[in-house]
Amino acid sequence: MKKQLLNDCATRGNSTLFMLERLFEQRLAVPIVLTDETVIKVAARKSLLLKSNVWDLIEQLLPVLRPLAKATTIMCAEQHVGLSFIYPVIINLLDSNLKPTDSDMRATQAFKAEVSKQLTKQFKLDQQGLAGTLPIMACLLDSRFKHLQFLQNDVRKAAKHHLSELVLNLNQSRSCGSAAATVATATFRPCGGDASESAATDLEP
Repeated sequence: MKKQLLNDCATRGNSTLFMLERLFEQRLAVPIVLTDETVIKVAARKSLLLKSNVWDLIEQLLPVLRPLAKATTIMCAEQHVGLSFIYPVIINLLDSNLKPTDSDMRATQAFKAEVSKQLTKQFKLDQQGLAGTLPIMACLLDSRFKHLQFLQNDVRKAAKHHLSELVLNLNQSRSCGSAAATVATATFRPCGGDASESAATDLEP
């Protein structure tokens, strides 16, 4: 089966990965085609042929892009996804796939650093109020993430304290609501028959 090369598309989040995967898959065939004078003119060949360091860069970027694409698919799914998925997935990416290694090329390190910076900014991971965010509260209520192992210890403690305060405030609100309902019921309880008749008599001209 013939496999054509794919183009990147600005409106499709994972299209860059698909393009590079197909290109790298056909890395042996591409130079052969480009050196065929019946297919490519000599003048255009030089700009199309990729150097070995570019192929090396593509090979390094693919393992970085694949988890990002998987994370996008998980969080954009229409079923079986919730708020509790957000921070475990993002922080796992930052702590594993986006960590620079000694074998990374300079361009790979720069790419990882920029993606990490954007994720940290977008999901407000560097802000003090992280522990009290709705997704973190959702994690505490999800049996899969309730121990918050993906967070630092101080943030974990702050999140649990915040949830305890929310529960306490909720219980207090319910108690106040029940007391108010009891008072309202007692205040506006219908009078007996004799009293009603007496009140009606008082209103007669």
